This record gives sequence, structure tokens and C-alpha cells, in this order.
Amino acid sequence: MAETADPSLVSGLIASPAAPARPAVMIRLSLHSPICCSSRSLLRSQPLHNPSQAFQVFQDFQASQALQAFQAFQEFDPPPLMCMPKHRSSPSRTHPTSPVSTQAPPSPTCPTKRRRLSSTHISTLAMPSIIPTISLTSSEFTLRRLLLDCAAYIDQNHLHTGPHPPSAASTPLTLRFTGGWVRDKLLQGQSSDIDVAIDTMTGYNFAVHLSTYISLHGPKYNITTPPHSIHKINSNPLKSKHLETATTKILDLDIDLVNLRSEAYSEDSRIPVSMEFGTPTEDALRRDATVNALFYNLHTEEVEDFTGRGLAHLQQGLIDTPLPPFETFRDDPLRVLRLVRFASRFNFSILPPVQAAMRDPEIRKHLATKISRERVGTEVEKMLNGQDPHHSLSLIHNFNLTSVIFCPPIDEPPELPWGDVLPAINALKYIFSTNPPSHLVEGFTPGDRYLAWIIAATIPWRHKYEGDGRKRISSAAVAAREGLRLRNKDFDVMGSTYKNLEDMKSTVTLVSTDPNGGSRLTLGTALRRWRATWRNQLLHAALIELVDVWEEVDGEPTEPAKDVISRYDLFVRRVVEENLSRAWAMKSLVDGVELADMLGKEVGIWMKEALEKVIAWQIEHPEGEREEAEEWIRERKEAGEI
Repeated sequence: MAETADPSLVSGLIASPAAPARPAVMIRLSLHSPICCSSRSLLRSQPLHNPSQAFQVFQDFQASQALQAFQAFQEFDPPPLMCMPKHRSSPSRTHPTSPVSTQAPPSPTCPTKRRRLSSTHISTLAMPSIIPTISLTSSEFTLRRLLLDCAAYIDQNHLHTGPHPPSAASTPLTLRFTGGWVRDKLLQGQSSDIDVAIDTMTGYNFAVHLSTYISLHGPKYNITTPPHSIHKINSNPLKSKHLETATTKILDLDIDLVNLRSEAYSEDSRIPVSMEFGTPTEDALRRDATVNALFYNLHTEEVEDFTGRGLAHLQQGLIDTPLPPFETFRDDPLRVLRLVRFASRFNFSILPPVQAAMRDPEIRKHLATKISRERVGTEVEKMLNGQDPHHSLSLIHNFNLTSVIFCPPIDEPPELPWGDVLPAINALKYIFSTNPPSHLVEGFTPGDRYLAWIIAATIPWRHKYEGDGRKRISSAAVAAREGLRLRNKDFDVMGSTYKNLEDMKSTVTLVSTDPNGGSRLTLGTALRRWRATWRNQLLHAALIELVDVWEEVDGEPTEPAKDVISRYDLFVRRVVEENLSRAWAMKSLVDGVELADMLGKEVGIWMKEALEKVIAWQIEHPEGEREEAEEWIRERKEAGEI
């Protein structure tokens, strides 16, 4: 149990001031041990002087393990175990020590009808030697004070209504900020989204009391009105949405309130048979990643690492699951995408066992069919709007998830060239990163970039279509809509891309081979065929061409790839030079009724084609006036051309 450790790392470190050269001793702790569970553990009050005290502190250790740990202490003859500094008192009230779970994992040889979450997924990584602190912004400080005062108000007035554990009436509420907010604050970032975990009350019931409390005492916190709305999000276990959550907005902060929970499963189902109030440790173990399982105790103002690995993983840039990864992903397969997003966002490394579980066929199947596609689309959108969408899509490709994510929710995806995603996203990354920027993507909004990544990710569908005639639509667009719940406007752009694909290819080639760079008429009338999203469609068409020729040498595309980019770039540059960017929206100098009077015809469907001829004349004569347009119409009438 004992081994030499770097003094800068600690998970129960012993050091001797009298013998500074003596190496420190690191004790590997069970996930349920008090050191890992809470900064308010029994270690704070009792040094280890004999085996009985060792047993008392290391509650989850078997007797032989605790004795071995104590013998290691004796071998090095250390002074009492160093502990974290005592926490500060809550400004609202005193607060008891949080309960520590002592339940041992069930034996694999003794199956039960119900299995309760436990963990044997123990890391040997040590925690940082100094537990970090978090500095609150003024809004966060006020919110903390408000929540603590509201908790005291609930306790003092015995308002523990609704579902709650039996001990709730006699135990003061404990509040914690959890998850991403803690992670981001420790990484020196900021977050306006705060998850608040409550130990003995549902989030919705707490939110109702909070609204009442603000209506009574809001001015004390510079809040003049109660929250405008408290939105209750019901649980949906069939879609792996296990928690009832209350959401609201206070002090310009988005707040989610939810109770700590423990889940019980039947042996033959992934759907929880019960959702119960749990300890902080049980709640932490049910989270997607150790770095997201860190808590900030509002009463003690301390960071709590109940997995015993979150702080170390955050420091070392590692992505791991609190429980064995297969169990974590089977519970909620969407966690696969969440971990991909975090790895990409923070440039963290996903540990090999986690990668293996991500590739597991059973997890892939559950991700394809169990999770609502709205949730999948939300995760993908966050990735592609994040700092490194290329990294995200590369990870999805490497974990063989492209056919699961960018596909309708079916058990078996079709046989397609899924590997084509890699050259497509590499080509797009190159286009987006050129300096000066390529004309192809000049002025692109975040929404335009997001859709371009979607096009790249759905490239394997590029030769597939559904329907006939005017109802013919690209399977790539259908896959994005059904697989990600793509917005209608983005679906329409994808559909237009594939509808106009051959027209764009031939027109771009025509302009590139014209010594004059294409006439105004060629450029302007093309944009009128492709309409307002012509820029998006041209980039998409370029990607579809590039995927078949993309190769790189020393980080630079080969000449065939550069030629494709150059042709499409030239087309956009010529449109800008000729001031034709909005040719698609150009209006005729003569309206339909006036044109019918001039030609002596009845108003009818013939007018659309005739008006387009007038606009074509305007494109060729950018300085032309109305009188000149009318003269041209009369000439064309006499010639029988209009």
C-alpha cells in the first residue's frame, strides 16, 4: 500500500520536519475513503497513532489493507498525518460534517436483484498537494449568500416539502456548486451557467422556496423582482434524462437546481428502477468525467473531490470516468460525445480504457438508438461552435462514431465511405486557417462555419439521394436533419448545395478558364440561380470536390487540391470585384404590370422569364437607367425576343 511519491503530490501525504530528506509516503485510498470524499473528513481532527484509529479513518479499507497502511506509517516513523486547513464557517449558520458513504461494492459472486452504483474504478494518481481555492465574482458572491440564506430560511421554518429523505427534517440543507462551473473556475475561466446541488430537497421545491424568499428579501441582494420564471424539466429515463431539474435566471446567471442523487438498476435493464437522494460521493460517481465531478461547498467555500481523482486529472489534462467507462456510457451514451467535446475544448487526453469503451459496439448501438437526437444535435453543435471543431470531428472519426452520429437513428448504418470525413475536415481546416483568409469564407458567421463542418462530416453521403424529380433531395441533408435535428434553414442550404452542385462545378470551371475571369452576366445570373446562400453552397461544393483529391505533404495540400481551392476562390473574388454579391436580390427596373403593358400582353406566368431577361440586361449594364431599360425592352419586342 505504501510507495514513494513526489512531495508535490498528495493523497494523504506524510512528511517529517525532523527528517526532511526522508521520502513522503502516499497511501492509495478507496474512492469512498474520507480523504477522497470530503475536505471535512475525520482526518482533520484525529492524527493516526495506532491501528484502531487507522481503521476508523479508512472506513472502506478491509482490515488487512488498513493494517498494511498503518505498517507503512510505522516503517517511516512519520508525525501525524497532515490535513487540509480548517474551513471557514458559513455566514448564515453552522453546518455539520457531510455524511461519508461506507457501503462496500457488492461482491460479483453474490448477484442481487438490484444493483446499486458503486466503483472499483480506482486510479493511482495522487491529488495536488494544495487544494485550490475559487475566487467568486461579485454576482457569484451575492448568489452564494442568497442561496445560503434561503437554505437557512427553509430549515428554520421547516419547509422541507415534497420528496425528501427521512433525515431531511433534522438535517440542515447542504448546497454545492457542481460540475462545469467548478471545472471552469479552476481553469481560470468564467461561467455564467451554475448547477446547484441540494442534498435533501428536489431542485424544483428549492426553487419555489427561493422565489418566495426573494420576494420577501430581494432588495437585500439588489434583486428587485423574483425570478421571472422557474422552468421544470422532467426526467425521461427512456432517453437517459434521469434527473428532474429546475432552471431559472438570477443576477444574470443561469441557474440549474437539482438534488444529489443515487440510482438503482435492475440486472437486465439500463433504465434506473429508482432515483433516490444520494450522498455527494454517489452523485459524483454518476457523473460523466472526473474533472466534471468536482464540487464547491457553499458553506465551507472549499473544493471537494469525491472521486479522489478529479483535481489530479484536471491538473494533468486527462479525461476519465468516475465509474468504469462502460458502465458510465451504458447509463447515458451521450456521455461519449460530452467527453469528446471536453477533450477537444481543453485539449485533454482521453485515457485508453475510456477510448475502448467509446468504440464498444454495444455503446455505439445505444448511442444511435437510445438517445434523443435533439440531445445529440445539441452536443454536436457545441463542439462545432467550439474552439477546435476539427479536433472534435477527428476524435469522432477515430472512435468510429461518424456513422452513428451523422446518420439517422438506425441500428445498422449503411455501407458508405465513412473514412472520407477525414480529408473533408482536413481540407476545411486548411481553408479556414489560410492567411490572408480565402475569399471562399470571407465574412462567414459562426453559423456559416458550423454548417460547413456539418457538410464535411456528412460527406460520405454525397452520392446518395432520396426521392425523384422535384422532390429529389440529398441523403446528406436528410442524415443531418434526422441525425442531428438540423434546423430547417440549414437543411435548406444543404439541399440547395446538392441540387446546384453540378451547375456550380461547371460554372466555376467556366470562369476559371475564361481569360477575362468570366463575364458579369455569367457571374450575376449564376448567383440568381443559387440565391442568397450562394457563398455557403460554393464552399460546400469545393469540399465535395476536394475530398476526392485531398492529400498533404508537410502540412500543405498538393497541387490538385490547391487547384480546386484556387478555382472556387477566383469565382468569389470575381463576384466581389464586379460588385455582384447581391445580384441574387436584384429587382427589375420595370415591374411586371408595366412590362405587360409595354408588350401588350395579359399578366401571366410568362412574366417571370421576361423579368429575368430585364435583370440580365441590368447586370450587364450596371449604370443603366429605367429609360434605357424600357428602350431595350421595345427593341427586344420588335425582334421577338421578349
